[in-house]
Amino acid sequence: MRILIALLLMIPFADTAQPLPRNYGVIDSSQHSMAFAQLHEKYDRIVAYTTEGYWQSNVIHYALIAERQGVYYKGTIMCEQKDDETWPDPVLIIKTTDTKKQKQFLISLARQTFGLSTQIR
Repeated sequence: MRILIALLLMIPFADTAQPLPRNYGVIDSSQHSMAFAQLHEKYDRIVAYTTEGYWQSNVIHYALIAERQGVYYKGTIMCEQKDDETWPDPVLIIKTTDTKKQKQFLISLARQTFGLSTQIR
């Protein structure tokens, strides 16, 4: 009985205890992430992951490695939500990087993630 009373007393606070999460990591296959939208036409291959910008954040940061015609790049994509809850265009900071080092990183990532022993061209 005490448990039932405690649960009934908690109901009014249930909807205000925690705001609903925002979905920044798009799950719907008809939509794409901010990183994909910014980079897919400029680079042949992209590996990007969020470093900040999880469930309820108003800031999104991606770290990335991209490749175009055999040249590797590394960088970040940053975006911060405005006070009116709109999102401005993201800021992309990218520079060339050591090709051999990035290839080794991607090979290591493929092995650890997918169990692949593939070569990266």
